[in-house]
Amino acid sequence: MEAGLTQKELIVKFLEAQGNWIPAYALRGRQTLIGFLGHQADRRARELAAEGKIQHKLNGKYAYYKALERQK
Repeated sequence: MEAGLTQKELIVKFLEAQGNWIPAYALRGRQTLIGFLGHQADRRARELAAEGKIQHKLNGKYAYYKALERQK
């Protein structure tokens, strides 16, 4: 895990590295190259989306998250 990163920062970095939509359930308890996302990663992702720091969409009853598009 990268030293000093919060759970939310890890989620943002993970989503940036993925580059595509990730279902909320796939974030829970996930071990990544930058650290462990934990069992409440889906809740933290929901909070990040409410803060406008990541994208959010619903597909049926499932939530999906994606990093914000970078400004050129």
